[in-house]
Amino acid sequence: MTDDTSSQSDSSVKNYIASLDDEQTVQDCHVLIEMMQRISGHEPKMWNVGTIGFDTYHYKYDSGREGDGHSIGFIQEKGR
Repeated sequence: MTDDTSSQSDSSVKNYIASLDDEQTVQDCHVLIEMMQRISGHEPKMWNVGTIGFDTYHYKYDSGREGDGHSIGFIQEKGR
């Protein structure tokens, strides 16, 4: 059984950030991306709606539930 709640999307990180209205939020996202990219050694990827993640890992519980997640990331919800 695969859990699709944390899956990469084909959306562009640049397009997502460009869609944010607040300039301070845009600047904060750029700082976080630079920092997390340096720490993880991986390019940013969009996960779900609004989550920017770096690197991936696969998990599987004893129950059989499994899925993929990002190793490090952040979410910036529009309007918050």
